[in-house]
Amino acid sequence: MKFFFGFFTLAFAAANLYALARFRRAFDLRWRTMLPFLPLFIPILFAPPIVHLLERQGTLPAAMVAAWAGYGWLGMLFLFCWLHAGAELAVFAFRKVRNYPGRTGPPDTQTARRTFLAVIAALLATTGYACYEAAEIRPEHITIESNRLPAGRNRLRIAQISDLHVGLLVRKREVQRVAEIVRSEKPDVLVATGDIVDAGFISTGDLPAIFRALDPPLGRFAITGNHEYYAGLERSLLFIERSGFRMLRNQAETVLSPDPGATNLAPPVADPGNGAPATRIGPLSGTAGRTGVMRIIGVDDETGRQFGAKADNPEKTLFGEVRSPLFTLYLKHRPEISPESVGKFDLQLSGHTHRGQLFPFRWLVKLRFPYIAGLYDVPGGGQIYTSRGTGTWGPRMRFLAPPEVTIIDVVRASGNRAIAR
Repeated sequence: MKFFFGFFTLAFAAANLYALARFRRAFDLRWRTMLPFLPLFIPILFAPPIVHLLERQGTLPAAMVAAWAGYGWLGMLFLFCWLHAGAELAVFAFRKVRNYPGRTGPPDTQTARRTFLAVIAALLATTGYACYEAAEIRPEHITIESNRLPAGRNRLRIAQISDLHVGLLVRKREVQRVAEIVRSEKPDVLVATGDIVDAGFISTGDLPAIFRALDPPLGRFAITGNHEYYAGLERSLLFIERSGFRMLRNQAETVLSPDPGATNLAPPVADPGNGAPATRIGPLSGTAGRTGVMRIIGVDDETGRQFGAKADNPEKTLFGEVRSPLFTLYLKHRPEISPESVGKFDLQLSGHTHRGQLFPFRWLVKLRFPYIAGLYDVPGGGQIYTSRGTGTWGPRMRFLAPPEVTIIDVVRASGNRAIAR
């Protein structure tokens, strides 16, 4: 964690210096002329820790202003750097071709100024679109064919939200939009695959009530992401559970067919399936006449190890030696495949990557997480779907990585096959 913030601060400082140097060159300014303005960059440079400090002190209005300004600058700075670097590369290539074998040194002030102003125009347009894209949460439909649905059920609809990051910048409007989509799609089950809260969130107000109003017949399930730990695990879990979700913390549950006379928030009971320690949702009125619909397995994010959680890998125990005959849904925040789980789940749902959130950052993210976004076949059996995320981290911007509420229809077939639509 400390390494990440140290690297982030250095990269942020370098990006600010790059932007300042291009501004100086465009208008032919000397560094000593700009020296009096350099202290203005100090609050910008340390915006993230300042926001964090204001959050911890409980000063919500000041923290929100600092977050909008600081994270907004962060997003625009990232866009500026790659736009200007691309423009400089284009100018360099043009001059080299046009003047070859002439000089290829730095462009003159007039060229630098024109390039800078053109980049600023492109930056404003790109930023405007990125803000619009981040606000346009939309459903993403996937259909999967499976032979593991129980008799009498021809379709199982799963709604997935991920990386919502409820906090200073993602508030009631976004949560209401998510709830509207889920309600309109009428899923059988709703799952949240981590980072529902942001690294620091203060007052959640009536946000849990918005989620609680959703009542899919097979229940609501959630797992931890890295930000649940950053925000403080205890209060993160409290918020998610108050929102009506059942936390799966290295647990498995066999979900039973709905009982019209029972609540889906009843106490858990032992799950006899597969020989693994597990729980299931059991109605207060009993389980007579009800059948298993699906199996859900959820694990904590590996960030928990940094906060004192056990380092044991729970997947070997949770999946057991024999594959369940029911459709098995695996919830894991990071889109990584464990050898212990291969061939023992039908569909893994993950998030975490945001598909890079701001293009072209996805290229770097893909180096770390090859299953960066979308649906993939897993060698050895099963499939993984990685959500682009429902909210945003940092700036309220997305560029070529639109947010989503994923709607997965599992339909009856003779074998497993996936169709994206």
